[in-house]
Amino acid sequence: MDLRDNSANYNLTDMLQRTENESSYTTTEENYQRLEYDHFKIVLISCLMGATVLSNGCSILAIISRKRGGGALGSPAGVSNRKLTRMYFFLLHLSIADILVAFFSLLPDLIMTWQGIDFFGGRALCKVVRAIQMFGPYLR
Repeated sequence: MDLRDNSANYNLTDMLQRTENESSYTTTEENYQRLEYDHFKIVLISCLMGATVLSNGCSILAIISRKRGGGALGSPAGVSNRKLTRMYFFLLHLSIADILVAFFSLLPDLIMTWQGIDFFGGRALCKVVRAIQMFGPYLR
Protein backbone atom coordinates (compact mmCIF):
# COMPACT_ATOMS: atom_id res chain seq x y z
CA MET A 1 0.00 0.00 0.00
CA ASP A 2 1.43 3.30 -1.03
CA LEU A 3 0.63 6.02 1.50
CA ARG A 4 1.69 8.82 -0.83
CA ASP A 5 -1.30 8.31 -3.14
CA ASN A 6 -4.01 8.47 -0.47
CA SER A 7 -2.35 10.40 2.33
CA ALA A 8 -5.28 12.83 2.51
CA ASN A 9 -7.70 9.98 3.23
CA TYR A 10 -5.44 8.30 5.77
CA ASN A 11 -6.47 9.35 9.28
CA LEU A 12 -6.78 7.94 12.77
CA THR A 13 -10.34 6.70 12.32
CA ASP A 14 -9.35 4.56 9.33
CA MET A 15 -6.40 3.17 11.25
CA LEU A 16 -8.61 2.27 14.21
CA GLN A 17 -11.18 0.62 11.95
CA ARG A 18 -8.46 -1.42 10.25
CA THR A 19 -7.11 -2.47 13.64
CA GLU A 20 -10.58 -3.52 14.79
CA ASN A 21 -11.20 -5.46 11.57
CA GLU A 22 -7.83 -7.20 11.73
CA SER A 23 -8.24 -8.04 15.41
CA SER A 24 -11.65 -9.61 14.81
CA TYR A 25 -9.96 -12.43 12.90
CA THR A 26 -7.92 -13.61 15.89
CA THR A 27 -8.73 -17.08 17.10
CA THR A 28 -9.73 -18.05 20.60
CA GLU A 29 -6.43 -19.93 20.93
CA GLU A 30 -4.48 -16.68 20.45
CA ASN A 31 -6.71 -14.92 22.99
CA TYR A 32 -6.19 -17.76 25.47
CA GLN A 33 -2.40 -17.60 25.03
CA ARG A 34 -2.46 -13.83 25.52
CA LEU A 35 -4.56 -14.24 28.67
CA GLU A 36 -2.13 -16.85 30.05
CA TYR A 37 0.80 -14.53 29.29
CA ASP A 38 -0.90 -11.61 31.05
CA HIS A 39 -1.66 -13.71 34.13
CA PHE A 40 1.95 -14.92 34.28
CA LYS A 41 3.21 -11.34 33.87
CA ILE A 42 0.92 -10.07 36.66
CA VAL A 43 2.11 -12.80 39.06
CA LEU A 44 5.77 -12.23 38.16
CA ILE A 45 5.64 -8.44 38.52
CA SER A 46 3.73 -8.76 41.82
CA CYS A 47 6.36 -11.16 43.20
CA LEU A 48 9.21 -8.91 42.03
CA MET A 49 7.60 -5.84 43.55
CA GLY A 50 6.88 -7.60 46.84
CA ALA A 51 10.42 -8.99 47.08
CA THR A 52 11.93 -5.60 46.22
CA VAL A 53 9.91 -3.68 48.79
CA LEU A 54 10.39 -6.33 51.50
CA SER A 55 14.15 -6.77 51.05
CA ASN A 56 14.96 -3.07 50.68
CA GLY A 57 12.61 -2.20 53.54
CA CYS A 58 14.54 -4.65 55.76
CA SER A 59 17.82 -3.06 54.63
CA ILE A 60 16.55 0.43 55.47
CA LEU A 61 15.27 -0.77 58.83
CA ALA A 62 18.63 -2.41 59.64
CA ILE A 63 20.62 0.70 58.68
CA ILE A 64 18.34 3.01 60.68
CA SER A 65 18.40 0.74 63.72
CA ARG A 66 22.22 0.58 63.49
CA LYS A 67 22.37 4.38 63.43
CA ARG A 68 20.19 4.59 66.54
CA GLY A 69 22.59 2.34 68.37
CA GLY A 70 20.84 -0.97 68.28
CA GLY A 71 21.00 -3.96 66.06
CA ALA A 72 18.25 -6.35 65.30
CA LEU A 73 18.78 -8.05 68.68
CA GLY A 74 18.78 -4.91 70.80
CA SER A 75 20.94 -2.02 71.84
CA PRO A 76 24.34 -2.72 73.39
CA ALA A 77 24.99 -0.94 76.65
CA GLY A 78 26.48 2.54 76.36
CA VAL A 79 26.23 2.78 72.57
CA SER A 80 23.83 5.29 71.09
CA ASN A 81 23.49 7.46 67.98
CA ARG A 82 26.27 6.00 65.83
CA LYS A 83 27.32 8.00 62.81
CA LEU A 84 26.52 6.45 59.42
CA THR A 85 29.61 5.53 57.46
CA ARG A 86 29.81 6.33 53.77
CA MET A 87 29.06 2.72 52.89
CA TYR A 88 25.88 2.59 54.98
CA PHE A 89 24.81 5.99 53.63
CA PHE A 90 25.29 4.68 50.07
CA LEU A 91 23.34 1.49 50.86
CA LEU A 92 20.53 3.53 52.40
CA HIS A 93 20.18 5.67 49.28
CA LEU A 94 20.43 2.62 47.01
CA SER A 95 17.63 0.90 48.92
CA ILE A 96 15.43 4.00 48.70
CA ALA A 97 16.09 4.23 44.94
CA ASP A 98 15.18 0.54 44.51
CA ILE A 99 11.88 1.06 46.31
CA LEU A 100 11.15 4.09 44.10
CA VAL A 101 11.87 1.97 41.01
CA ALA A 102 9.45 -0.66 42.31
CA PHE A 103 6.67 1.88 42.79
CA PHE A 104 7.34 4.08 39.76
CA SER A 105 8.23 1.39 37.19
CA LEU A 106 6.78 -1.93 38.28
CA LEU A 107 3.49 -0.64 39.67
CA PRO A 108 2.42 1.24 36.50
CA ASP A 109 3.43 -1.77 34.41
CA LEU A 110 1.37 -4.01 36.69
CA ILE A 111 -1.65 -1.68 36.44
CA MET A 112 -1.40 -1.43 32.65
CA THR A 113 -1.12 -5.23 32.32
CA TRP A 114 -4.11 -5.68 34.62
CA GLN A 115 -6.11 -3.02 32.77
CA GLY A 116 -5.51 -4.47 29.32
CA ILE A 117 -4.02 -3.12 26.14
CA ASP A 118 -5.57 0.36 26.17
CA PHE A 119 -4.23 3.18 28.32
CA PHE A 120 -7.13 5.31 29.51
CA GLY A 121 -5.12 8.05 31.17
CA GLY A 122 -4.67 10.28 28.16
CA ARG A 123 -1.57 11.68 26.54
CA ALA A 124 -0.57 13.99 29.40
CA LEU A 125 -0.74 11.26 32.05
CA CYS A 126 1.19 8.92 29.76
CA LYS A 127 4.01 11.46 29.49
CA VAL A 128 4.01 12.04 33.27
CA VAL A 129 4.17 8.31 34.00
CA ARG A 130 7.05 7.83 31.56
CA ALA A 131 8.97 10.76 33.11
CA ILE A 132 8.42 9.42 36.64
CA GLN A 133 9.59 5.96 35.56
CA MET A 134 12.99 7.43 34.73
CA PHE A 135 13.26 9.17 38.12
CA GLY A 136 14.17 6.07 40.16
CA PRO A 137 16.94 4.68 37.93
CA TYR A 138 18.60 8.10 37.66
CA LEU A 139 18.79 8.27 41.47
CA ARG A 140 21.08 5.28 41.45
